[in-house]
Amino acid sequence: MVWRCLVALLALLLITPAVAQDTSSFEGRWALLADGRVLAILELQPDRSGNGGWRGAWLRPDKMSITSGHEVFSISGPVMRKPLLSAGRHAEGLNIRIAARAGEVAAEFLFKVLDADHAELGWANPQGIRPLPLVRTTLQAQVEPRWSHKAQYLISTPLPSDAEMKALFDADQADRQSGQNINWAVVSRRDEERRARTMELMNAGRLRSGDDFWHAAFIFQHGGQSDSYLLAHTLAVIAAARGRSDATWIAAATLDRYLQNIGQKQIYGTQFSSPPGRPTTQDPYHRTLISDALREALGVPAKEAQEVQRAEFERRARRRESRRTPPR
Repeated sequence: MVWRCLVALLALLLITPAVAQDTSSFEGRWALLADGRVLAILELQPDRSGNGGWRGAWLRPDKMSITSGHEVFSISGPVMRKPLLSAGRHAEGLNIRIAARAGEVAAEFLFKVLDADHAELGWANPQGIRPLPLVRTTLQAQVEPRWSHKAQYLISTPLPSDAEMKALFDADQADRQSGQNINWAVVSRRDEERRARTMELMNAGRLRSGDDFWHAAFIFQHGGQSDSYLLAHTLAVIAAARGRSDATWIAAATLDRYLQNIGQKQIYGTQFSSPPGRPTTQDPYHRTLISDALREALGVPAKEAQEVQRAEFERRARRRESRRTPPR
């Protein structure tokens, strides 16, 4: 808990929404979910008075705080409805201001639409917290009034996945489905192109969901260099943090690849090599640092199961060598 940057969210609760691109996409009710329940709702409607502006409100518990890891705590008080003070166009969406309590400064936010059903609400002045994810909801949806003041809740609003990132991942996997017929010279060139495009998507902020970062981790784990492996490990950690629970395996595998690439021992045992004419091995491998209980928590096989894998990989390697060896 100490390492997290705790930021009081009293100001957040005094909303300031923001809009993006096509203004028609702004209208509606946008929910912020925590542990699957509606924590807050942003309402946006065009101002019919003719000035071209927007009206709306931010509905949320009276008090709450949030961490940089999107954990919400100290929730208390009734559900409050705070009207928008203003909502003006911004290059990326809407700048929104919401009234605060007496003696407090109005909060300012940038509201951006990501697609037909997803948006985000970020602070106009960076708070060390990434934008809050919102999902379009119905007229019937209501803010949940029952929260424990002593409990912590995790923001769980789903984020949209990037179709191009998924296509890059699918192409990466398809290139590796040809068995012994893979032309690695061709695949290596494609891998390099995929890494370059994935980097562009990352720099453009298009990777948002756990799936996006999971796909990107696989792209970079095929980089063949220590920096690529370390970046892939980072991407996998983000994927796990954003709800892709099976990303823990690729996080472990990429760290093992990084360690072996810089001349150190792998620690989880995810990497196998089959040198020509020699037994398949996991070495260099620090077998005692990580317990099987921790491996299980990461989705990595226990050491006994790894030995079964190693023997199978060795059997396959010997079969391939026998096929390449000319008859005498």
